[in-house]
Amino acid sequence: MQAGQNRTAPTNEKTNQERTVTMSRRIFTGATLALIALMLALAVPMDAAIVAIDIVTSSGSGADTFLYVDNWTGDGINYNARNFGAGTLVQNSPYNLNIYYPLIRFDLSAIPAGAVVTAASVTVQLSFRDSATPFLPDYPSGYGYKGFDSHVYGLIQASTQEAWVEGNGDHGGLPVDNNPPGEVTWNNTTTLRSHIDTGTLLGVLSVPTPYAIGQTYSVPSSANLVAFLNAAQVDRTTGASQDSLATFYFVPQGATNDNLIRYFITSKEGAGTYAAPTLSLTYFIPEPASLALLGLGLLGLGRRRRGGR
Repeated sequence: MQAGQNRTAPTNEKTNQERTVTMSRRIFTGATLALIALMLALAVPMDAAIVAIDIVTSSGSGADTFLYVDNWTGDGINYNARNFGAGTLVQNSPYNLNIYYPLIRFDLSAIPAGAVVTAASVTVQLSFRDSATPFLPDYPSGYGYKGFDSHVYGLIQASTQEAWVEGNGDHGGLPVDNNPPGEVTWNNTTTLRSHIDTGTLLGVLSVPTPYAIGQTYSVPSSANLVAFLNAAQVDRTTGASQDSLATFYFVPQGATNDNLIRYFITSKEGAGTYAAPTLSLTYFIPEPASLALLGLGLLGLGRRRRGGR
């Protein structure tokens, strides 16, 4: 009996040691992975600086215009084939006879490659109908224009349509010269519009009634909006997109026969007293310490999996 006990004691001691090491590995691995998960969930990695930046449509390859759906033939003018890229304002309205769809593009090249966006919003400032001859007073005097909601969608990243041509048409769509070639109109953007991801709502731009000239309104930050911008950053890193461009397409809600339900966004050409459309975002650049932590967690996960075989 004594001899047998002496033979089994080392085995039991070894088993206890293995259990202790295994439990330590599990505790270490679990704690590491939990920390990484928390870090990524909060989007605040260690040793990473949080940076806030504003990007206006007048920066880089930014652009702003609107697509005009002309359902009224009384004046004999086909606005569907006209461009409004050089106008001082971007119109928006769900009016059945004249529907306007704002198209706004931001150039994200001011953000360092590899940056991760954590929050973002798109802000517009309302202007007069004609900035050169402002005859639209604040509501409720004068024309009495009324606000409404617009759903905001994004142009699918890595799309061949990202570099759409803003054009030189004024707020009346003149001149009608297709110069520069390919300047966007409702008629020639069938392909571009087919690349708009209308299945993913990035946010809602809500303009109330009454609204005031000079007032700013924003599409607030959302998970979909942040993911959309991060997709642009990924495309930029892989070279899949054109200079990390991000295009937003505004779809007015509530089709109406009321021609007063409309508003006018200050464009980059009209900026001065009022501001051009602005993309405000917050981002961080992952630091080596964050990457090392992630690698450590993955290494621990690999060891755990090997140990469980």
